[in-house]
Amino acid sequence: MAADEQMILAIDIGGTKIDVGLVTCDGKLAQRRRGPSHPGGTRDEVLATIDQAVGSLRDETYDRIGAGFPSFGDYDAGILRSELSAFPSMDGFDLKGHLEQSYDAPTRLVPDMNLFASGIAKFGEGETYSSFLAIALGTGTAIAEVRDQVVITGRSGPSEAAMRFYTDWGWPHGWRHSGHRFAEHYGADAPTMLARARRNDPTALAAFDAVGSALAETVSRLCEETELSVVVLGGGLCAAYPYFAPATERALADPSITIGLTRLKYPSLLGGSALWSEK
Repeated sequence: MAADEQMILAIDIGGTKIDVGLVTCDGKLAQRRRGPSHPGGTRDEVLATIDQAVGSLRDETYDRIGAGFPSFGDYDAGILRSELSAFPSMDGFDLKGHLEQSYDAPTRLVPDMNLFASGIAKFGEGETYSSFLAIALGTGTAIAEVRDQVVITGRSGPSEAAMRFYTDWGWPHGWRHSGHRFAEHYGADAPTMLARARRNDPTALAAFDAVGSALAETVSRLCEETELSVVVLGGGLCAAYPYFAPATERALADPSITIGLTRLKYPSLLGGSALWSEK
């Protein structure tokens, strides 16, 4: 890697972890750090966890920042809104301005689902499909819409179809394909259930069958509303993909829908670089 190659500081803030990396303009991850996030914490606590995750990378050479945060907001202004967010203390906060001041670089801030989709659109399956839905199954369910290799943004950050999932028809079954409340629905957290499924535990297998069926309902509705037929999945829950994918495929309302995992290992970090790509 050339010593003078420009770097982007990518910051992916999630409901459980904060992932930080230095990424080249052409999507190569040079360094990476992780730390816990602080859902439900005070504003100072949330900002402290971001700073801790960035850590020594703040002293590296980079000239831009690409970041994602799991909430709605006025992302042009960088101002967050807290409804349906695990970070209520961040309501009304100018996170974009804070990152620029703290790390001394111009910043582009988007919802975490759009950061994930940006990486896929620029460096992953977007090289094959110009238009698709990107769904990250993690602590929550992050949904983004890509058309002609551009991630669609709405008034509150996510596309209008994604917003309808969050505010209208997506709950409560949407929780059934997210890490949040997984134990409440299935009796144990997702990593524990995955370990049991690998031992062919019938309860765990039934749990992931329910995950797959719930995901099929979400995918079918989103594809119907957006008239898109390709879905790219990622996120921590996809470690269990072999156990829930058969149920998803069986339950899909439209057999023409193509659904599969992203080939990218760190799509959201690469998304931090993609945010600065010229359209």
